[in-house]
Amino acid sequence: MQAAKTVVFTTADGDWRGNWHPAPHKQFVFMLDGAIEIEVADGEIRQFSIGDVILLEDVSGKGHDTRVVSAEPALFAIVALPETP
Repeated sequence: MQAAKTVVFTTADGDWRGNWHPAPHKQFVFMLDGAIEIEVADGEIRQFSIGDVILLEDVSGKGHDTRVVSAEPALFAIVALPETP
């Protein structure tokens, strides 16, 4: 079990790019439709699509760069986790 702070459903069009940024909080991203590519600070690039779950923990520093790589929009459920002391 994991407590959640907030849950947000959002979409990103096929030409969307997030540019480099840290995650606003530690959060899970559930891929509900479409596909994205995420590059992290060490240069690793991975793709995620329907059914994948991503844990974003890069809340400081350079963060990550995200872009939609599917023809259709990407649909996400984002679950922000509570702050830990």
